[in-house]
Amino acid sequence: MPLLLALVLASAAPNPSPRDDAKPTPVESLQEIVRPEDYPPEALARNQQGNVGIRIRVDETGAVRDCVVQESSGYASLDVQTCRLVWMRAKFRPARDTSGKPIAANTYAKIGWRIGNDAKLANSEPWSARVIMTYAPGKPVVCRFEYEGAARGLPKEVENCPTGAAAAKEFTANGISLIELISERGLTVGEKPKPHTGPNEQVISELVVETDVDAAGKLLSCKTVEKVGTPGKDVPVDLCSQLSKAYNPRTDAHGEPIPFAAYLYFATYARIYKAG
Repeated sequence: MPLLLALVLASAAPNPSPRDDAKPTPVESLQEIVRPEDYPPEALARNQQGNVGIRIRVDETGAVRDCVVQESSGYASLDVQTCRLVWMRAKFRPARDTSGKPIAANTYAKIGWRIGNDAKLANSEPWSARVIMTYAPGKPVVCRFEYEGAARGLPKEVENCPTGAAAAKEFTANGISLIELISERGLTVGEKPKPHTGPNEQVISELVVETDVDAAGKLLSCKTVEKVGTPGKDVPVDLCSQLSKAYNPRTDAHGEPIPFAAYLYFATYARIYKAG
């Protein structure tokens, strides 16, 4: 059944503050960090819906340091998923004291989980999105963002340059002059994503799952077909359990719906360039 995840959010400080503005504010709407495919499968199967009230502790840098469920939805999977997504995706502008100095503070949000009948089906067109961080000794880290295929039409996450200079420094021996650390995710249809085996490339981590979808767009199976290293913290431990159960059907040359295999992948790799 197609899904609609309607998110109802309300923010207010849980306790009085010396200043009305002494609370962190989200960089992007918290509504945007939760997506239809994030609905816990067990809650979806049981038609479980509800609101989750959470208290979020944000430090002076704007990073989430704690998430506590203060008002349960009544379903553990929805409560746990709410804080997991806040930890994984939410970013804030820190609160400030009367002198303008950033300080740690709490904020409160209520997120509603709903199942409906008018949501869009999950995308079944190939896409990729990558963050490329360029590191050269003695120079600032530079990031660029690339989107291909269906990713051009998808809502974009806030483009924050990840912190990776420490990791890049590990590669700067033996005359290495420049390193590109690439974090990539995407979807291919019909064939596995191409491996990163270029002469200058070194794979750090990679996770590929294979899905089979029937002609009606229903997910039939999902399995991990490749895993190298430890995927980033933004990749679910059990990725298959997080996938949408319904996809836009694909058609043949005559416009008839056909079954298909798709591969969802997450990869982190380095391109290393030596001087001379």
